Amino acid sequence: MTDPSIGYPVISIENALRLGSFYQKQIDASTVPLRQLSTPKVLTDFYRLQPMGGVTFDWDQLEELASDFFTRTRKLKYSEAQTEMATTLREIVQLFPPLVVQDLDFWRYLSLVTFRNFVFKFKNRMAPVDFLGSNSQVERARLIEPLRMACRLAEEANDPYLTIISDVSTREGLSSDVRDSYISNIIRPEWAKHGKVGRAFIDAALAEPPVLDDGRKGTTKADRKMNLFQSRVSALQNNVLFPYLDQSEAAELFLTVKEI
Repeated sequence: MTDPSIGYPVISIENALRLGSFYQKQIDASTVPLRQLSTPKVLTDFYRLQPMGGVTFDWDQLEELASDFFTRTRKLKYSEAQTEMATTLREIVQLFPPLVVQDLDFWRYLSLVTFRNFVFKFKNRMAPVDFLGSNSQVERARLIEPLRMACRLAEEANDPYLTIISDVSTREGLSSDVRDSYISNIIRPEWAKHGKVGRAFIDAALAEPPVLDDGRKGTTKADRKMNLFQSRVSALQNNVLFPYLDQSEAAELFLTVKEI
């Protein structure tokens, strides 16, 4: 184990592209879809340790979080594993110093080393956009999407707001795939970053009768009622200062434009 006082692991954009290319060659060379990616024999050629002064980085804790994540998600499809990743990343944000979790080079390390097998399974690839191989489209990286989900919706690691849409969809006999509902309607819109507005959106969407996306095959855009609801909520920000609303006030406002 590395001396924890030395610093935290980071990968530069240049080394991220090199390591991503190494993984992509593995994927291309395999005649069947890979279950996991192997790291280079000398992994230290790709990452370095960023000093933190007197702050200690807990390597064991990171490894335990990763091990627990992969144990929980071994049999889950990607969209369901993404919700579990949000829980894991919420823990990382809580456990490690702000200096660490605000460093994109640290997230490149997580994407290409710690959670590489989550990242590449999205489309069985390792493209630069997936692992922060550039500083553009950061929000689309495979770890940044669940990170945003966690920061906008979760007050704690295992927050029920991270699974409530999936739970209700399953109860209603619809698809349990929550990815589109979270990312398209909560994570990507700018209005949802304000305080508890994202949670209020869910409160209003799931108030009886619930508005849910029907993700089953054969459905059309007309079935995506949550998309319509989100567009109406988005229009409200032209006249309402969302940051000044508490969660209950925002939910009450959103109910006024809800339509089944």
